[in-house]
Amino acid sequence: MQKSAIALFVLLVLAGPCARGGVLFSDDFTGSTIDSAKWTIVKEGPQAICQQNENLQMWWDRSYAWMLAVSAPTFDVTADTVEVNAWQDTTSDYQGYPVSLGSHLGLLAYYNANIPNSWRWTAEWTNASGGFSAAVGLLGALRWTDRPADTVYSLKIHLDGDTLEWYLDIGDGQGYQLAYSTKDFSVPFQVANFQNHVTLGDSDSGWTFYDDLRVTPEPATLSLLALGGLGALFGRRRK
Repeated sequence: MQKSAIALFVLLVLAGPCARGGVLFSDDFTGSTIDSAKWTIVKEGPQAICQQNENLQMWWDRSYAWMLAVSAPTFDVTADTVEVNAWQDTTSDYQGYPVSLGSHLGLLAYYNANIPNSWRWTAEWTNASGGFSAAVGLLGALRWTDRPADTVYSLKIHLDGDTLEWYLDIGDGQGYQLAYSTKDFSVPFQVANFQNHVTLGDSDSGWTFYDDLRVTPEPATLSLLALGGLGALFGRRRK
């Protein structure tokens, strides 16, 4: 009886944080030093700069440079929400990928397809058959240059059961809005050579900023796992 009571207590303690929603990985980018235990910076081009000063800051000079901040840990389908804030301090007329949030679930990016007036938010993912799904344009022709400088966008990729969702908060006071969803997806998603990692990217002239990154698991799923443990415990006791 005493062992069962202890086991029950442990499982309830584990279930509590799960029900409230835990955090698998986070970074507020506090201070002036990039945490090498959390991030690897991958970049190409001599003028690509990545630094930290109370947020993550990326810059390049259009010389075909690009960079990614790649998370040290990897994630699987239990990490069902990836969220970050992103902004720029300029309104440059040139954007390649000024902002891109990559994860094991998919990619949410602001993208220029090098076609006039083609600036758009896009979602990319691996479909159920394992092939790459073509980018889906989100929010029509919302142009980066139409927003005030320093407008903070909040980006979120979320797995809700069998539905993969992309959310955007474009700083208009409306909060998160569902931009696109699909059931035709496969996990894990591969971002270049960084399968299952979270990536923060930049390939634009001017500074791009990231802050308040969170990777969180599905609370209900984890709670069910804990409750499953309880069921197994009491099932053994009945025997």
